[in-house]
Amino acid sequence: MVNTLTPNSIDEIAQIVKDAPGPVVFDAQSAPHPFGLPTVYRQSRLNRGAVTDAIGLENFTAISLQEYSGVIEHDVDDQVVVVRAGTTVTQLQSELAKVNQCLPYAMFEPRLAQATAHFYGSLIDEIGFNLPHGLSAQCGSWRDWVLGMRVVTADGTIAKCGSKAVKNVAGYDVQKLMIGARGTLGLIAEVTLKTFPLKALPKPEMQFFPGAEVKAANWIQRVLPTDFQKAVSAHQPHLIAVDPCSCVLWAAAPGNESLQRFSEDWVVRAGVGERNLEFTDLTVIKLMERAKQLFDPENKLNPGEMGIC
Repeated sequence: MVNTLTPNSIDEIAQIVKDAPGPVVFDAQSAPHPFGLPTVYRQSRLNRGAVTDAIGLENFTAISLQEYSGVIEHDVDDQVVVVRAGTTVTQLQSELAKVNQCLPYAMFEPRLAQATAHFYGSLIDEIGFNLPHGLSAQCGSWRDWVLGMRVVTADGTIAKCGSKAVKNVAGYDVQKLMIGARGTLGLIAEVTLKTFPLKALPKPEMQFFPGAEVKAANWIQRVLPTDFQKAVSAHQPHLIAVDPCSCVLWAAAPGNESLQRFSEDWVVRAGVGERNLEFTDLTVIKLMERAKQLFDPENKLNPGEMGIC
């Protein structure tokens, strides 16, 4: 049985990570993210063995940040907000809307919002997965909006990176390594974000396909501009929506098959276990392994989450 803890302060989070007898898994809402890898798979990766049973799961410590949520500070004039990572995107958007601000990340287009509602949860998940959205080309994504973080490292140290300044040249932007790392390099506890004025929010230029309002997306693919039309044609029967501006496709891929891949593409899918994330570029894998060795040499944080040891 996995021991799930719900700390309500960053000091408590740090102490839990420091004292954990084995691997630590971050489940912000007490449930795995749909794009995440099963805990059994994480455990098997530790031993480089086959997925056979749940032996050893009692040694896991699961941290849920659902109690560690809410806005810490909001500078409306400077359009900067500091928020706890257990806060959901919906909660944050609701607070920002009170002063006519937002993060241009949530799916404002109702059809895409419905098709992808099961993907979007707390900030620790959203930043950890860095998923594309309907305004990526026009407004950027988390790497553009995150100005700083407070992160709990594998040894329980509370580290600060970045600042509230949009232009910050002090040191290396360590926060950018955390975005998309799925909690394998550190636990994101607090985030400083640049907000966006609601009145300036551009209209998405997405294209939708028949049945988009009833399908649930489980395949997201970003391709090179030269391959975009090829991908649209290849995935036509399964497509929910595409964004020509960012060359991203959302689809309902059959669970027993994979859609066509393209050179230098990026794919993430849900609901198929260890096939949720498959890296094919050896250079990328080596870079991720090296980062893991530097930040978490004992492979303590979310082991196996990136599909590598």
